[in-house]
Amino acid sequence: MTLQPRVLLGLAVLAAGGAVRAADKVDQVEPSEPSVLRDATFEELGGLTISAVSKAAEDFFRSAAAGAVITAEDIRRSGALTLPEVLRLAPGVEVGQYNSRSYALTVRGFNGTSATKLLPLIDGRSLYSARFGGTIWDVRDVPLEDVEQIEVVGGPGGTTWGTNAVNGVVNIITKSARQTQGTQVAVGGGVYEQAFAYVREGVQTGPDAWLRVYAKAFSRGETEPGLGGTEVNDAWRQYRSGFRFDHEPSTAAHTVVTGDVFFSDADQLIGGRADVAKASGGHLLARRERELDPDSRLSLQVYYDRVDRDSASNVSSADVLDAEARHEFAPGERQHLSWGGNVRVSRLEDKVRTASGFIRVMPDVRYLKQGALFVQDTISLAPDTWTATLGLRAEYNDFTGVEALPSARLAWTPSDRLTVWGAYSRAVRIPSRFENDQSSELAIFGQTFRTIPSREVDSETLDAFEAGARRRVSTWLTAGASVYFNHYHDLITGETVAGGAPGLFVTEFGNLAEGNSWGGEFSATAEATEWWRLIFTWSAIRIDIDSDPRSTDGSLPPIADKSPAHQLGLRSLWNLGRTWEADAWLRWVDELPDTRPVPAYTSLDLRLGKQLGRGWEVSLVARNLLEPSRPEFIFSSLRSEVPRSVYLRVDWRR
Repeated sequence: MTLQPRVLLGLAVLAAGGAVRAADKVDQVEPSEPSVLRDATFEELGGLTISAVSKAAEDFFRSAAAGAVITAEDIRRSGALTLPEVLRLAPGVEVGQYNSRSYALTVRGFNGTSATKLLPLIDGRSLYSARFGGTIWDVRDVPLEDVEQIEVVGGPGGTTWGTNAVNGVVNIITKSARQTQGTQVAVGGGVYEQAFAYVREGVQTGPDAWLRVYAKAFSRGETEPGLGGTEVNDAWRQYRSGFRFDHEPSTAAHTVVTGDVFFSDADQLIGGRADVAKASGGHLLARRERELDPDSRLSLQVYYDRVDRDSASNVSSADVLDAEARHEFAPGERQHLSWGGNVRVSRLEDKVRTASGFIRVMPDVRYLKQGALFVQDTISLAPDTWTATLGLRAEYNDFTGVEALPSARLAWTPSDRLTVWGAYSRAVRIPSRFENDQSSELAIFGQTFRTIPSREVDSETLDAFEAGARRRVSTWLTAGASVYFNHYHDLITGETVAGGAPGLFVTEFGNLAEGNSWGGEFSATAEATEWWRLIFTWSAIRIDIDSDPRSTDGSLPPIADKSPAHQLGLRSLWNLGRTWEADAWLRWVDELPDTRPVPAYTSLDLRLGKQLGRGWEVSLVARNLLEPSRPEFIFSSLRSEVPRSVYLRVDWRR
């Protein structure tokens, strides 16, 4: 499917025309009221909840984990149009765009084109690929207008979410259909972000039932050629539509059903020849939550997810069926215990075709089974002061058998102005189909390099030690800091196999490396005045990898060079009266001294917004203003640089 800019612009014009006709039926009103968080007092901002730590909503200020909550207002005022761009808001998140559609994204190091140690979710649905071992961000999207908040947790989340939640968890929570009643239309376009359109309709379908349906489409232009001026040819287009249904007959029961379908294509160069990478898929999720009594609650969730990819050299499909049951109750006055189980079945199919050499995946179809039992107990050691959380998850997978994922967290809150916490967690990254089933061969200058899979490769393991604090310094200033030490065992390596024919080099996967990483994150929010807010973030990391003396893999130790040692960010949110907004976002990202080095860069984004009458809002966004283009991450010899972009956006709500 190819979505040309003129098609998108036509959709935008039709949507805008419908909005104008509908607006003619609405009486003239004063400019739209600001959203709740925009005018919230500074103390109210400290009342945000987070559920990514334990799956139960808890006071973010008191939570015993490093993290950040990106609110719907943060998203709106950031000017970002994609999930990876929004995630830059959180300290410790590493984002490197390496072509128009692709991002290297992780938390706390080990970044790459398929970062294997970060687990992202949307409404409890995993976005992690068992085929590639990581997240393919160009097929994982959600309308940002429908997002309630994004929770970013630095550090392991294996006890709560299972395997592959090693260095962090990203939990994306969408708004209920009840919150999104009425009509919203957003259209825009400009330089690089060529055209985009979003249309949403929310209706009440019964006394206690609400439905939201949406459609969105966009077209993004090509990135700029890097050193050498090689043509990039990577323009990207996508269409997505979906729905959410909520049934809330009482405060004791809630049913949610969500679903979507998408089609995406992107230009690419294969062996110097222009081609198109295509992807499609969708999901269907249902969740039922019911209060059994005031101290007991049961949750049941099941979802089906499918992704098809055709990258010219590889055609793959992934079907995932996942079911989970979770029960929460209070066995005592000072305890909150949750337990349950999870079952997942994946069907992975590959059909490989390449322009040169070969890639082979055997068997063509692989069924993977996973199952887990988990329990977590939160104990109030001293009312409103000391809280301990102990948890254990035992999870089975077809690659490595049963993995134990324990955690222990302790929080001390002597007052409503200070929380100090510490934690120990164990997490694992299980092997993917890539390490178990895929062979490849490439001939260069008369030599042949062959990679063969290994069914003996084991899980990568992390023992993590963390500590942190959050402080309400005054009525206008809050700050939070965290530090961590991570020790990794059995890191996967590529080992040369002896006995190859002359000119043939054979590599097989093993677990002959270990290492440490340590670092920290800091953030502070200052309410300079009632109409001006400043947000500062900083993160630092150091990674040391040591290979076993028997190892022949020289590629793993430089993994540290794929993560910036330091990142700094400063955001300014300025309300000019009740209708004007002026926002600025300044970032500095340290160099990546990789084998393909990326220099440090400074980025400046600006947004100017104006709220008009009849529910209209217009905004002008300019991104990457300080230079025409810049590299952020280099994947191959085809060097791509992210260009400067400017776009105009018009929103209408009724």
